Amino acid sequence: FDTLMLTDFHPNNYIAAIRDAVKAGYDGLIIDSASHEWSGTNGCLELVDIYARRNRSGNKWAAWSDVTPLHTAFIEAILQSEIHVFATFRSKMDTVQVETDKGKEIRKVGMAPITRDGSEYEFDIVGDLDIEHRMVITKSRCPELTDKVFRRPGTDVAAILQAWLSDGATPKPQAQPKEQAASPTVGKEGERVDAPPADAAH
Repeated sequence: FDTLMLTDFHPNNYIAAIRDAVKAGYDGLIIDSASHEWSGTNGCLELVDIYARRNRSGNKWAAWSDVTPLHTAFIEAILQSEIHVFATFRSKMDTVQVETDKGKEIRKVGMAPITRDGSEYEFDIVGDLDIEHRMVITKSRCPELTDKVFRRPGTDVAAILQAWLSDGATPKPQAQPKEQAASPTVGKEGERVDAPPADAAH
């Protein structure tokens, strides 16, 4: 493995690293961990504080209008990459506030990844690894992994992924459409207008 150690976790640095991996010809990329893009040095949460101070208002809600597009671009860079991208997220105890006979209570509802809510579900496959080394697949576009639980996942999971990612035929290049002569159309007040070919750039 070749490694790149980031010390500044600004979303743009992740995006640049993904693009560099593609240009270098790698088949896959592992981001360990993607949580730093959210809560690390110069990550999204710190950027919100920085933008709020720059605006002098201290309004963090307004600062999110600047930071949210950065995080969205990071997720899109992963989803649109030409290579396979694997990402890990650190986890934390997730809680919810519920109404009871005694009033409002905070209850633990399990572990949640440290990132923006819902970001993990943008991936094709999501698995949660617990302290007993069990990986529970919580989302999968790969039928062979759906709802599976693996004890100490390793080559068994890798073999399923490799078979799934290697399935299908290489798409054939599409033939370029033949150029067509411009067809006249009628504009305002009956004047003749020559329309550009259908595939012309606008």
